[in-house]
Amino acid sequence: YVTVGRDRLDREMRQAGLGSLEALNEDILHQVMDALAKEGLKFSTIEDLFAAIGGDTLRPSKVMHRLQPLVVPLQTEPDMAEVLAVAPPPGTKVVLNMAGAGGLLARLANCCHPLPVDDIVGYISRGRGIVIHHSQCRSLKRLLEREAGRKVRTNWEELGMDRFEAAVIVIANDRTGLLRDVTQQIHEMHLNMGAISTTTSRKGIATIQLTLQINHMYQLDEALHRIQSLRDVKSAERDRRGFVDEPAGN
Repeated sequence: YVTVGRDRLDREMRQAGLGSLEALNEDILHQVMDALAKEGLKFSTIEDLFAAIGGDTLRPSKVMHRLQPLVVPLQTEPDMAEVLAVAPPPGTKVVLNMAGAGGLLARLANCCHPLPVDDIVGYISRGRGIVIHHSQCRSLKRLLEREAGRKVRTNWEELGMDRFEAAVIVIANDRTGLLRDVTQQIHEMHLNMGAISTTTSRKGIATIQLTLQINHMYQLDEALHRIQSLRDVKSAERDRRGFVDEPAGN
């Protein structure tokens, strides 16, 4: 039921233009679960939510009704097809051999996008191996509040990964060609982007969220410097809003 439910929700999201479930911040799913709980539909874990969808006890449309306001649809400029071509997911999966558990697949969490400079924590998920989170990840904190026994210690040396996704947020005065200029900087560095979205406030302030696929931290530093130097860009930095030690919205 879990796999069936996950596939159903993923299909609904793609049809609505909200991207894939794999790329969705897990914290958003927890917000959906909190909203459903207020309606008397309580689920202990995300897997329980998927199982309810797969078992036909929860309609995907009901989840989508709560999910859509929380997710920014992918928006691109018409002439950016080549530059914005979505790259395949990076090879950020390895197998960890744990005592008493055999080989478990480990992957980096999409909610916090941990990088080699971060302290990390592993979380044993149901049916998906070990998910590696930033130690200050807000989603991880929620998960451990429910099931602390699923926490495992790990480190970058043990993981041996060499490809990562860095979450970036850009704040700028909106203008024609802004998105094109930002993505052109990434294109010139020969980096791939995993996802990109943009919103504009009533005051004309654009917020661009994107993920960069990198092999080294200096690539992220250079990309941020390039974007920061563009006309009308106010800031370009790593997106830390999913961390518990960072105020939401900073």
